[in-house]
Amino acid sequence: MNDVESSLNDGHASFHDISRSPPTTDTSLPRTQPSGTQTSQQSLLAPSFSEPNVTMPKMGPPQTTSVISNKSDHHSPGCQAHPIKSVEDKIRRLTPPQFLPLINQLLLQRLKGNMRPTRNSISNALKEYDEDVYKLAGVSRFGSYASQARRASLIELGGREGQGEQTWISLHPNLFKDETTTRSVPETTTGSVEGTTTESVEEATIESVENKIRRLTLPRFLPLINHLLLERSKGNMRPTRRSIANALKQYDEDVYKRAGVTNVKFGEYASQAQRASLIEFGGQESQGESAWIALHPNLFKEETTIEPVEDIAVEFVEETAIESIEDRIRRLTPPQFLPLIEQLLMARSKGIMKPGMFTIAFTLLQHDTDAYKRMGYDKDAYKRMGVSEFRDYASLAEQASLIELGGSEGDAWIALHPNLFKEETTTEPVEEIAVESVKETAIESVEETAIESVEDKIRRLTPPQFLPLIEQLLTARLKGIMKPGMYSIAFTLLQYDKDAYKRMGDKIRRLTPPQFLPLMEQLLMARSKGIMKPGMFAIAYTLLQYDGDVYKRMGVNKFRDYASLAEQASLIELGGSEGNAWMALHPIWFMEETNVPSPTPSTVRSNSSPAPQDNIEVLASTSFTPPPSTAPRTTTPHPNTPRMPYKPIPHVPLITCLSNIQQVGMAKPFRSTVGMILGSAAGVASMKEYFDLAVDDEILEIGEDDGYVWVRLHPNALSGKHFC
Repeated sequence: MNDVESSLNDGHASFHDISRSPPTTDTSLPRTQPSGTQTSQQSLLAPSFSEPNVTMPKMGPPQTTSVISNKSDHHSPGCQAHPIKSVEDKIRRLTPPQFLPLINQLLLQRLKGNMRPTRNSISNALKEYDEDVYKLAGVSRFGSYASQARRASLIELGGREGQGEQTWISLHPNLFKDETTTRSVPETTTGSVEGTTTESVEEATIESVENKIRRLTLPRFLPLINHLLLERSKGNMRPTRRSIANALKQYDEDVYKRAGVTNVKFGEYASQAQRASLIEFGGQESQGESAWIALHPNLFKEETTIEPVEDIAVEFVEETAIESIEDRIRRLTPPQFLPLIEQLLMARSKGIMKPGMFTIAFTLLQHDTDAYKRMGYDKDAYKRMGVSEFRDYASLAEQASLIELGGSEGDAWIALHPNLFKEETTTEPVEEIAVESVKETAIESVEETAIESVEDKIRRLTPPQFLPLIEQLLTARLKGIMKPGMYSIAFTLLQYDKDAYKRMGDKIRRLTPPQFLPLMEQLLMARSKGIMKPGMFAIAYTLLQYDGDVYKRMGVNKFRDYASLAEQASLIELGGSEGNAWMALHPIWFMEETNVPSPTPSTVRSNSSPAPQDNIEVLASTSFTPPPSTAPRTTTPHPNTPRMPYKPIPHVPLITCLSNIQQVGMAKPFRSTVGMILGSAAGVASMKEYFDLAVDDEILEIGEDDGYVWVRLHPNALSGKHFC
């Protein structure tokens, strides 16, 4: 047994006492003093703060050297020549080079038992160490240098001089989270396994959740993530958005520009991080709540699952625990559809089961290009499938039973197919119960009988005119959808019975005065597509293209006045705010459908609820002079009166698309992206000419930022100024 082993066994020194002193470039072996304690040359040179005249040598990057000589007895228990990696060495290895001088000073103070040295003492020590130490970090003062280290979660600052307290500085507690695990393994493990175990355990414990998040975060979002991790380490899981915005501004004024945010606003920067599923928002200031921001829960999913599986060390159990239903869906999805499935899984994790088709298409194209390339995806995902539009791409996925589509043109939705989740509920009970085939047959027959009897009862009690609707709701219920979307049912009903709307439309047309027929035609057309409350400016623009003199025949010059007259006549209802005003057919039309099955209008009217045609007759005779071409009002229009043909408006798909994109928070989408989403819906051969026409009509604005051409709705189109 050599002197070192003797010192260790006598309790005079430990492995960690030996390894804590910072290594130097001198590779000579440590020497043993007569007292039996081992002291390296570096520890002899390390100055204390009580001796300001002693100059501290500059320490290079940490190196791990073996404490035991190669000539030592390798067979002695507890004495191996493998490198001993202490917590201090781990901290040095993970510290950015510009902060190593600061960390080394704090580690030195920690060895002396001083956990919270004063900032002034550390500042003086750093100045003696190297006057240019701050320049490596791009600053010139200790305060700025320490603030950067604090934002990197390396140190903590405390104390207030204004309140008579000493201002102190210390190593961040997170740096020592794995201190117990790392130390215990090398001390208790013997033999050749010691080196391997020490390294593997250290690597497993060094990569904390925080470091994993930083490693997986895109560089442009790292400043934001670092601030949120810092707040989390203080126990503040949901800091206010304002505090984080202020911290970012102090950290780096150019942080938004590097992220490609042109208007230099925190809101847009944070929205990009939200769409990347890095953060989540909450709180509404309008309701007296604090608007907060937090790290996305998905970032911490592995935090709870990896450790228990690792402790159990059972491979089969590990695979079972890790493969969630989402992972199973990804594994079973053909590669060409993975980008789409990923977006739908992300929406599902946020509680959105049926996101809008435009939203998914836009997100798919706006997604980080590099991320797609790393996963084997890019913006040519459609072309590789032999299609050029998202709609065709989605149709192929629908045919493969990966997704289901629904809704109408303006409110189309897309969702993961229910069959993908069948095994989630059926596999385990079947395996546990192990029902025999006879029992399964009996259960199925009883179940079918029960469902049929309930359906038959519902059908028997339903009036015939409502049977198409009830059939659709029963079908949805069989699929497990207890509360289907109204638009999806409307769209399905139209496909099921196209005459259902036609019968209602014929009644409305027959009872509507001729001067309002163009307006009612547009609302009936929108309703047939499942759009119950179309935007006012979209209807106004369509009417203007349909008939330029439609307002004048009513004696008004603005659409708003024209619509007000129709509202007063109980033909329509209006709602929404200035930028999101909508209009719809008046509910009274459909109340009469329920109460009076006969298509002939009732001759008995209450004074409080005039019929639509009676209201119009009064308005037309008292307020306005009908044009010469308008025939006198009768209860039934002449059968030879030609119905005005519907003239499609070329800009309605564009307006609808941009309105949907604006609702998801994208103010300036790329022109190419909008063109790809629109596709054949625009009904033109050249998208450039289509956009140019929209610009000329003041429907669209086009601009350019950093070489990218963007589009957005013209302010006049948003406010309805053209038509109101």
